[in-house]
Amino acid sequence: MLDNGETKKTPITPEKIFTNRYSDGLNSDRQNPEERAWMFKNIFNRDIFKPKGFLDQEIVKGKVLDLGSGKGGLGIFLKEINPEIVIVGTDTVDYSKKGLISDRYSEIFQQEAVAFLEDVQKSGKKFDLIVSCGLPYETIIRLIEKIDFGQVLDQNGTALFLVDYQLDEETIAIAESKGFSIRQGNYPIDLCIITCFASANLKPA
Repeated sequence: MLDNGETKKTPITPEKIFTNRYSDGLNSDRQNPEERAWMFKNIFNRDIFKPKGFLDQEIVKGKVLDLGSGKGGLGIFLKEINPEIVIVGTDTVDYSKKGLISDRYSEIFQQEAVAFLEDVQKSGKKFDLIVSCGLPYETIIRLIEKIDFGQVLDQNGTALFLVDYQLDEETIAIAESKGFSIRQGNYPIDLCIITCFASANLKPA
């Protein structure tokens, strides 16, 4: 306590924000988009993008689909990397009506991720990057089992899914048999990175 009777406030460092916000989980809606963008920047720089990770930032290009876009924190981060991208978001909650969604998105659809991609398959549309952070376990399994990513990714496109839980051995075997790769992130704990590439001869769903 200070001499004037006020309580001394402990400065909140970026590291403190990251730890606190991640404790809510990747799919939490409690924090604002700017804080989420900061968290994603740290995760991608630690585990995804070179030199520490395994992918070049050039995968962020063209048409981008954000599955489970929430309030748009990921869109803010991706636009910082490449302002020229066109981002489409989909989520079961329509944050745009609440005035919470980031203006980085060209379109937002209120639709479940698997159902949306099934419609994309039928339409013939393709994306250069399909990305998600924090989709539920059941949704990830259904994406792997039901979606032919060779049909929804453009040439040299990438699908990148981050989850904060571990996949069981059976799911990993199915995913790898269809051309996905599974990596364990270094920080925060329990980060699992699921990727596939249009150029990798993906097996149909």
